[in-house]
Amino acid sequence: MTEDSVLQKFGRPLRNVTEIRDSYVTTSCDLCEQMRKDLCPLQSYLDKHGYDSHRMRDAIDILYQHKTEEEDYENFISSINICKYCAAKLRGNKEVAHSFYNQLSVIPAPDCITCLNMFERALIKFCMTCITVVRLGHIKSLSTT
Repeated sequence: MTEDSVLQKFGRPLRNVTEIRDSYVTTSCDLCEQMRKDLCPLQSYLDKHGYDSHRMRDAIDILYQHKTEEEDYENFISSINICKYCAAKLRGNKEVAHSFYNQLSVIPAPDCITCLNMFERALIKFCMTCITVVRLGHIKSLSTT
């Protein structure tokens, strides 16, 4: 089998895989930790309305305490990415999703949980702040006469 015959037979799928690979999103929002395409540096929101909101300042402080690898605050601000959804929520002084996984837990984990091993912690549901309840409307009975 030659390279030309392989490319002739499988060239199109191979090019499709290459295209998908090169456009795959590998960066995530530092706040919600979701891989998204609509990420912007936190620094891009400096001069926008709502950047000085209470919730935004709290989130930046938590990110600086838990996720920074920079000692310089300016370098930290330029290295942190935030998605448009989280930025809009914070700029509107609204809450974003808090969870153990993105280091935005509301209260520290109790000692009885922090001393558990990896397998024991995997069995615990860390946080469920709310659930969505879907209420169905009234069912109309249709007469089939």
